[in-house]
Amino acid sequence: ASRTDWLQRQGYRVIRFSNADIMSGMDGVWQVIAAALTAESAQ
Repeated sequence: ASRTDWLQRQGYRVIRFSNADIMSGMDGVWQVIAAALTAESAQ
């Protein structure tokens, strides 16, 4: 948790995925990443 806190204080947004998400649902993973990037660029 402290690593996540440090990253967030540096201005990063941390998005976590389970191994199962990576292994069986990469389309969904990419959608989450794309949505996060779109939301950030809209600000």
